[in-house]
Amino acid sequence: CYTKFMEEMDYQDLRDEVLKTLSFFEPMSLEKIFLDFNKEFLLSYPSFCVEDLAAILRDLKKSKLIKESKEDGQSLWIRQYPNKGLWHRIKRSLRVKWKI
Repeated sequence: CYTKFMEEMDYQDLRDEVLKTLSFFEPMSLEKIFLDFNKEFLLSYPSFCVEDLAAILRDLKKSKLIKESKEDGQSLWIRQYPNKGLWHRIKRSLRVKWKI
């Protein structure tokens, strides 16, 4: 299932679709993520399955774009806000100190 799907679709497009579906505010289970996918996406790629989704979620977790938590023995994923760069943090601290 996973290898066949990866031949059909570019890996970056798949990651983008999963990230677009995940919420910043509500942790989502595998089933909830799969149900929230865009209908056209699922119709375009009928070979996409839950195992593919789980593999992509593992990769996204390794790259720290999402966070996994457990609730009642079930894994839940939530999207992480991107970290601000060092320069942005320095500017913010200067603004607070000097009230700019």
